Amino acid sequence: MKLITALITLSLALNITIAHPALVERDWNHFLAAVFQVRNTLKSLNIDLDPDHPALDHVPLSSRSLTVAFQQSINIIQAQNPLIINEFKEILEPLSYIRTATYILNNRLRQFKSSLVSAGVAGLIKSNLEQQYPLSLQFINEIRNRTPDSERKIFDATILELPGVFKAILDYYADISGATTTTIRHFTKQTFIPFPVPTLVPFTKQTTMATIIPITKQTTMAII
Repeated sequence: MKLITALITLSLALNITIAHPALVERDWNHFLAAVFQVRNTLKSLNIDLDPDHPALDHVPLSSRSLTVAFQQSINIIQAQNPLIINEFKEILEPLSYIRTATYILNNRLRQFKSSLVSAGVAGLIKSNLEQQYPLSLQFINEIRNRTPDSERKIFDATILELPGVFKAILDYYADISGATTTTIRHFTKQTFIPFPVPTLVPFTKQTTMATIIPITKQTTMAII
């Protein structure tokens, strides 16, 4: 359950803002309902895919494999019960945005990787992420504020996985630049927890469109 909850919540929270902000702005309740519908469906079927599940042994923990692991989980679940596809209907479309956002994130990070040096890697990554993705942290905080009290503990427990998600992404670039894992770990822990998230760039349509590439279905299919 932990793997599914973490991947759904964190992947959507981190990436759907980057990939398709209009979807988020249009209907918060619809988005949250989709996330919790999937979680509750898994719970009702007594499906518990945690990071130690044998079916995921061959999936390495890296930035690109997060969505792969999530898709693997869905495939396993659907194989157990083909009818479950109906329960996932609301979440399948955002999955394409997640994969697209992962692609965009990796490519944008590559744009400045050549300038990374060991001494300044944490500050440089931090400043670039804040400039290019200022809405992600605010988005997560907004989700938390709109989460029912009964689900708040689950959300908070899940969000504690966030440094691990960023560490997986940043470790690759740390290896390239010669930075130490300790530097990256310190950066992620200090930057992304705990709540509340500090004041960031206002979440407006103008800001979103100026800083985030609009993603269409055609674009998604072309780059995945």
